[in-house]
Amino acid sequence: MTVQKFDAGTGWTIVGTAGFSAGTADYTSLAIDSTTGAPYDAYGDSNNGNRATVQNFVAGTRWTVTRRVLVPPACLLDAEAFVFFSSLQV
Repeated sequence: MTVQKFDAGTGWTIVGTAGFSAGTADYTSLAIDSTTGAPYDAYGDSNNGNRATVQNFVAGTRWTVTRRVLVPPACLLDAEAFVFFSSLQV
């Protein structure tokens, strides 16, 4: 998985490291914490038994796994995935 942001004047830039998911990222979702402004992503990770994986961007430097949960692939609904995963954060 790779996350990018748009910087006016410079175009698209990568947030953190490109390809930071362990495997293929399916059913991706991205959300921004309204309090801290920190981005969170959620996706099904093929290299981790199709576990739902939630990561957040820590201190503006790296993506860190917040939570992994085994859920049926049918529960990983494209843009709605983060709503489901947000209740799993610790």
